[in-house]
Amino acid sequence: MSPRKLLNLGLLCIFYVHTSQAVKVARDDIQVFTVKPLVLGEPASLICLATQFFPPVIKMSWLKNNEPVTVGVTETVYYPAPDGSFSKFLYLATVPQKGDVYTCSVEHDGLSKNPTNKFWFPEVPRHISETPENVVCGLGLVFGIIGIVASIALICKGKKNSDQAGGH
Repeated sequence: MSPRKLLNLGLLCIFYVHTSQAVKVARDDIQVFTVKPLVLGEPASLICLATQFFPPVIKMSWLKNNEPVTVGVTETVYYPAPDGSFSKFLYLATVPQKGDVYTCSVEHDGLSKNPTNKFWFPEVPRHISETPENVVCGLGLVFGIIGIVASIALICKGKKNSDQAGGH
């Protein structure tokens, strides 16, 4: 280990020893999300992100329907933040089905509750009905056509009355 890395590690240890408690990871600092929109029955990558924790010692795991998952799980190294805290990602390659419940479980000495769980449910974005818009558009078209036909009829009638009045 280089002298600089050893010095940094020493400073980190001194900082940790002289602080009375670890920086807490709040519930809001744990997020579960997907990169791409979900399609049920197709492979997806779930991502669990824990941020704002110190020291860089954290246990993260996945559960599917309350059962531990180990296949398809990968984790990243600790990513340092400018404020001295750390972040870490935990990935899960899976094929979500309707009714599944995924849990990212996070354990850290700074948490008020161990483990802290963040839940994710596969939800396919609902297709918003365009029926009201289509009805309004259709009614507008119908009234527009009626208006054009009525205008043409009135113009023709006016022209016919004009010709009859001028002919007598």
